[in-house]
Amino acid sequence: MSRGSRVGNDPRSLGCEYAQLTSRVVTGDADIEAGAIAAAQAVARQWGVTCNEAAPLSGGSNVLVHLKPAPVVARVMTATSMLHDDTERWLSREVAVAVFLTQRTDAVAAPSDLLPPGPHERDGLWMTMWKFVAHDLQAALPDAAALGRSLRDLHAALADFPGDLDPVSEIRDWLARLLADLRPLDSVTHDDIEWLGFKLDALTPAVFESSLPAQALHGDVGISNLLSTERGLVWNDLEDVCVGPVAWDVAGLVSSARARGQSQSFVEELVAAYGDPGAELGAFLEAHALYEVIWQASAGPDRPHAMQRAAASLARLRATSAAI
Repeated sequence: MSRGSRVGNDPRSLGCEYAQLTSRVVTGDADIEAGAIAAAQAVARQWGVTCNEAAPLSGGSNVLVHLKPAPVVARVMTATSMLHDDTERWLSREVAVAVFLTQRTDAVAAPSDLLPPGPHERDGLWMTMWKFVAHDLQAALPDAAALGRSLRDLHAALADFPGDLDPVSEIRDWLARLLADLRPLDSVTHDDIEWLGFKLDALTPAVFESSLPAQALHGDVGISNLLSTERGLVWNDLEDVCVGPVAWDVAGLVSSARARGQSQSFVEELVAAYGDPGAELGAFLEAHALYEVIWQASAGPDRPHAMQRAAASLARLRATSAAI
C-alpha cells in the first residue's frame, strides 16, 4: 500500500522533479532515511551499479532513493511492509505486473534493467528497483478527459494479466487490521473508531466482496501516482495491484481529483472519458474516503498533521454518510 497522497510527503513518484531535495531530509526521520539510502546503495553495489551520489527523492510510506549517477530508483519499504504477511511475495507480484505491462504499453514505469528489479532485502528493509522517469513538476494537472482515458487504457492493458493476484478484499482486511490497532485520541475517539468499523463492515458487500465483474486493477489510483513525462502520462507505484471491479480504481481517481478541488463537471468529464465503470460509484467513493481516514489515523500521535487530516476527513465522511 502506498497512498502517497494520504500520508507523508506527496507525491511518491519516480521523477526528476525531486532532484532539488538531495541535500535535506524528505521523510521527517533522518535515521529511517539514512538507513534506506544505505540499504539501497548496498544492493546496487552488489550488482556493480555505481551510486555514490544517491539521494532521497521523497518519503512517507516508503523512501524513494535515486541511485545517482545510475538511472535507477529504489523504492524502499519503511512502513507499508508491515501490512503484509509475506513482503517478498507482495513485492514480487508488483514487479511481475510491471514487467507484463511494459511489454504492452509505455504508459507504466518500468522495472530496472541495470540490476534485477527484486524484490531485494538488506538490513531488514525490502525494496524494488525501477528505471528513473523524468517527471515535469511544473506540468499542469492533466485535463479530465486525459485522466479518464489514461485509466481506461491502463485497465485495458491489465485485463489479460495471467498471474495470481489477491482480491480487493485484501485491502479491506488490512484496513481492518489498522483499525484494530488504532488507539483513541482527542482527534479520533473511541466512538469514531467503532463507527469506522461499522462503516467498513457496511461497505464490504458492495465494494470489497462485490459480485461485479472483476479484473486486475492498479489498486491505488491517484493523481500522485501518475507522472507527466515527455512521452505522456505514465502510471507508477503498483504495490496494491489486486483483482476487483474497475469501479474501485475509477473511484480512486475521482476521489483524487476532488481532493485537488476539481469540480463536479470535471469529474463527470473524467468518468465519461473512461467509459462505463460497471456500477454506481457512491459506495466505492465512500470506501476510498474510509481508507483515507484509517490510513491517516494510523500514522498515530507522532504525526500530528496526519492526525489533523484524519479528523477532517472523518468529519467529511460522517457528513456524507448522514446525507445518504
